[in-house]
Amino acid sequence: MAQALLSDGHDVSFVGTPEGTEARLAKDAGLTYHAIPARGFDRGAPLTIVPTAGTLAASTSRARGLLARERPDVVVGFGGYVSLAVGTAAATRRIPLVLHEQNAVPGLANRVLSRWASAVAVTHAESTGRLRHPERVHLTGNPVRPGIVGVGKSAGRAALGLEEDDTVLLAFGGSRG
Repeated sequence: MAQALLSDGHDVSFVGTPEGTEARLAKDAGLTYHAIPARGFDRGAPLTIVPTAGTLAASTSRARGLLARERPDVVVGFGGYVSLAVGTAAATRRIPLVLHEQNAVPGLANRVLSRWASAVAVTHAESTGRLRHPERVHLTGNPVRPGIVGVGKSAGRAALGLEEDDTVLLAFGGSRG
């Protein structure tokens, strides 16, 4: 999405955690990067919600300051802990919020933020009923970089040193990697 917006002449900044891989990836892509602390809580250990709530409050305050300085026209969230702080800050500053949910079962951040979102893009139609304001939900699919879409099977096998008849199994993580 950032590449598409940049190619249309828009300014794009990325907000993520200080220690996440997104910091390196955003910088490699030439994006301005803002680090805001974020953390989740262990639902099996309810007391972890106390420090998580403190981090969320502090991060939301930092995000409000960032949004006041940057003055974005819109904030786009893709879920995750940092999205909760930035999305909440956008809602309190009355900046339009657009969300994207990649999973069939929406994550906590997007479920919470969907109440304030101007629009929610989803990959799977079944996500719609699990979000607030289904009338604001749009089935868009999952954005994929052109550099990935344009690579064919043969080029991928060659890059990995695989023969055409080798069996390939792709295993990957979900939202939490």
